[in-house]
Order: sequence, then C-alpha cells, then structure tokens
Amino acid sequence: MLYNVDRNEVTNIPHRSDYNRWMRNLSPADYQAVVDALNDYCDKAKEMVKSSFIPGTVWQKPYIALYHACNRNEQQAGFFFGLLLWSVIQRRNDSWVFWRAEAGDGMTYFRK
Repeated sequence: MLYNVDRNEVTNIPHRSDYNRWMRNLSPADYQAVVDALNDYCDKAKEMVKSSFIPGTVWQKPYIALYHACNRNEQQAGFFFGLLLWSVIQRRNDSWVFWRAEAGDGMTYFRK
C-alpha cells in the first residue's frame, strides 16, 4: 500500500495515459520479470527505496524491456520505470510512504 506524507492512501497511477501507452508495448513476460525484480528489491530493502538507484545508468535485464517499450527513448523509459515501481508498491501488502526531495531527483519510498 502506498501513502502520501499526509498518511492518505494513494490508489491512482499518475500519468495514466503514458503508462497505458508504454504498457501496450511491453510483453506480459517482460512485465512480470520487471514486477518480480522490483518486488524482490523492495523485499530486501530495509527502510527505503529510491527509484533512481534501481535500474542504474545502463539498462540491463529485466529493465531493458522498458527501454524497448518506449521506442529506445531513455527519458521515457525512466518515467515508465518510475510509474511501474509506483504501481508495484501500491499493490504490495506492506505500507510505504513516498516523497520527492527535488524535481528530477527520483521518488523515494519509505517503509511505514
């Protein structure tokens, strides 16, 4: 579950039209591989997940599929990655709070 800093549950996915467009270009197998990797990352995180730390500077498996789903546009792939992480955290059974320090800095999620 995902909450904002005011402790209100967040159930929407921002930029839904972009998310849906990119999802149409992602195979179910690639989607599941990314979801599994993100859940594994969150499971191992003790207190915090910072979106910009996960895929790194070079797109590798399973995240390279996001780059291809966005027609090899690195900026869009980064946005798509952020939206996928957001949606994965929303569906988890544990509780997380999100916060962004500065625009362009990536989203930070704290285990509640």
